[in-house]
Amino acid sequence: MKLEEFVEEVDKLERFYQKEVTEEQRKIWYGELRNLDISRFRYVIGQVYRTFKFLPKLADILEINANLGYSQVKKEANKNNCKRCNGTGYITYKKTIKNGTTDVLYEFGAICSCRQKTRYEGWKITDERYRSNYYTPFAEEVGI
Repeated sequence: MKLEEFVEEVDKLERFYQKEVTEEQRKIWYGELRNLDISRFRYVIGQVYRTFKFLPKLADILEINANLGYSQVKKEANKNNCKRCNGTGYITYKKTIKNGTTDVLYEFGAICSCRQKTRYEGWKITDERYRSNYYTPFAEEVGI
């Protein structure tokens, strides 16, 4: 979720409950909620409107998000008609790698040239526990 989208939704929340969220609270909220998709965040806020009489705390919002099933969020219809990836955004390919004295056939994935999906880059993960040097290459990088 982008900061502008978050600010817009929190502004609506403030107007609905007629109470302000402080600047410090906004920073903490955004730090905790920034990895949510904006449609998911809007869905969670919709649940807040239906269940809370007063402006909720961050813990309340996180609890609602944890308790709601992801199947309740409508998925966008796949409008990509790419022939290479069949609209998935990914292409799988096989590559033989020498493992000691034997050759082993491995299956890998790459991002299709249609760019339906974004590239995963492990070094850009904000939480250090999950940071890595792994990434998903583009199909052009691996020659497919």
